[in-house]
Amino acid sequence: MNLTPVVKQSLDACRVKNWDVYRNHYRQGHFSFVELQLFNELVYSLCKDIPRFHQTQILEAIGEVLSMSFLEFIELGCGKGVLAQLALERYPLIRSWRGYDINPLMKQENLCKHPCYSLNILDRDFWELEDGFVSPAKQALVSSHTLEHFTAQEVEWIFDMGFRAVVVEVPLHNKNYFWKGGGSTHVLDDGWGWFKQMTRDFGYNMVYQHEAPRNKIGAFVKAE
Repeated sequence: MNLTPVVKQSLDACRVKNWDVYRNHYRQGHFSFVELQLFNELVYSLCKDIPRFHQTQILEAIGEVLSMSFLEFIELGCGKGVLAQLALERYPLIRSWRGYDINPLMKQENLCKHPCYSLNILDRDFWELEDGFVSPAKQALVSSHTLEHFTAQEVEWIFDMGFRAVVVEVPLHNKNYFWKGGGSTHVLDDGWGWFKQMTRDFGYNMVYQHEAPRNKIGAFVKAE
């Protein structure tokens, strides 16, 4: 692949964990989807050992949604399938769990072998998936430590897909927070207060919430 000067500059900065260069160019829309895959592979190699946070609480949130008869799940940012494996082991009522990730390396590193699980590597932005890949009217969306890598506009596009239920885990502050100097490739500057208001604007009610100082978990169900 022939890399543009902007991509080369951003990749070099990421290699020394100077994330601000990447964030600035991302917010200005300077990267193609294929270029974003390159960044994702690089960041994974630098940060792959960072543990997933608050597994107990996000499983509780999934259980809350499951109790409302949402039995089919889509996971955006599924990674190695760790959350899928835990959820499918804990909740045998789940009929299907379809994971989506931007990183092709997850095909080799997938840890979830449950028969109800399928792993899919994205070849376009998630909100551009066509009917047949996702069925928002009957599926619940799960996303853990992923939405903070999108802009507010992109998060709204995801919610605009119309999933009946959404479970999220996001490392957001209560108020807006600018990630300058840290936060890896986090680009979502808006805080948890904005996030909850955004879900209300899209017609969701919150049915589960867990708040830590820098990590928030919520389950949201579309109002009838």
